[in-house]
Amino acid sequence: MIDNFIIIFTVIILALTLLFGRILTKSSGFSIDLKVREFFYKNATKQFKHVMNMITTFANVETILIISIPILFYLISEKMLDKATAIILSVVFSVGISQILKFLFRVSRPTKSQEFKYIGYSFPSGHSTVGMAYYLTLGYIITGGLAGYAEIFFLMFVFGILIGFSRLVLGVHWFTDVTVGLILGLLCNWWVVEIYNTGYYINWLFN
Repeated sequence: MIDNFIIIFTVIILALTLLFGRILTKSSGFSIDLKVREFFYKNATKQFKHVMNMITTFANVETILIISIPILFYLISEKMLDKATAIILSVVFSVGISQILKFLFRVSRPTKSQEFKYIGYSFPSGHSTVGMAYYLTLGYIITGGLAGYAEIFFLMFVFGILIGFSRLVLGVHWFTDVTVGLILGLLCNWWVVEIYNTGYYINWLFN
């Protein structure tokens, strides 16, 4: 059974996300968005940006596929179908919710980035959402949960934040995009873990 608290928390987060999205479609953004963009535009060195560009690729679809395919192959071969399902759901949930919201609000990306260009809408940050959801889930699944493995789980959490941070340094997302994206990623991970702990697996997919 899914805890009622996660349902209530999900409703609150989604309501706030819709509110922020509505505000962004009716204005030029929050003041903190402009301040953060200006800070990194003026202070981030070319070398630092290239390091961040390497980090941001860890939330690219192709990178996640490269990481996931051998892991999924092993899990399926060992009949760990619940773990394989959790990894798949972390991507499906995070990509799905971020892309639906992008299309719904159609917020423009920052315009000052000339070196790194990305297509698509800005709010929320898909890389932030997917990066947080996927790597947290991966850490949880691979290590067998939080008990005794908090360090690895924490490292995955920090890595998810770092992916979001890279989007700001590269100037391809607003601060609000990244913040909301990271929170949505955490929410997706929470749902995946809840589902995983019930023992659920996608029966039609693996049979």
